Amino acid sequence: RNVGIEDDFNSFQTVKARLVTQKLAVLTANLTAQYNQIDYDQTATQHDKTQMHTTDLLLTAENFYGFNVSSVFSLENKISGSSQQRFHNTSKIDWSWSAGDWVKIIPSMGVLASTNKDFELLPQLTVSSKKTGLSVSAFRQFVLPTFNQLYWEGGGGKGNPDLKPEEGWAVVSGWKSPFTFLPLSLTYTYAKYGNKIRWVYNGKTLTPVNTVSADYRTFEAVIAKDF
Repeated sequence: RNVGIEDDFNSFQTVKARLVTQKLAVLTANLTAQYNQIDYDQTATQHDKTQMHTTDLLLTAENFYGFNVSSVFSLENKISGSSQQRFHNTSKIDWSWSAGDWVKIIPSMGVLASTNKDFELLPQLTVSSKKTGLSVSAFRQFVLPTFNQLYWEGGGGKGNPDLKPEEGWAVVSGWKSPFTFLPLSLTYTYAKYGNKIRWVYNGKTLTPVNTVSADYRTFEAVIAKDF
């Protein structure tokens, strides 16, 4: 059956700059603007339009007095219908210590802040060994709902402005073969979320909701060989 016609338009603009200094750091800046417009004609008399605009500014500094620093500033706007706006920043700093090829330890701390009064610390610890190929990383996750999840309109779906952020912890362990005759890498991921967002039907309307909790386990094996 004919449920309607959807017409999508997406536009991206990116500006990049990179500054390399001999003693201090490698500094980079990326400015990206994204515009999305989705028109949905369900019937000849019902027309829905969703317009979103997102601007991201990414600043990074490598080897800044021995530290690596990154910061992302994001401004999101819903233009169509009832206009909405959100600003948030995620910053991260890490430092590494190694004992030859046997062990490398990278502790890091991230901070997420938004105009929704979110303020979250995002710690991470990574331990790896180039000699054995083993690695393990544990970190906290905090994911804001997207503007589509919050404010989507039309096409049989509707956003939920009452969504809570997803949050939880994850552990990623891996092994990359140090042997040239065995080009194999293995990765196992376990993540536990609270308030996981999923889309469900509420009558005939598809809408996102928070679930109480969710566990995710993935395993990946990759064989790659250059010829």
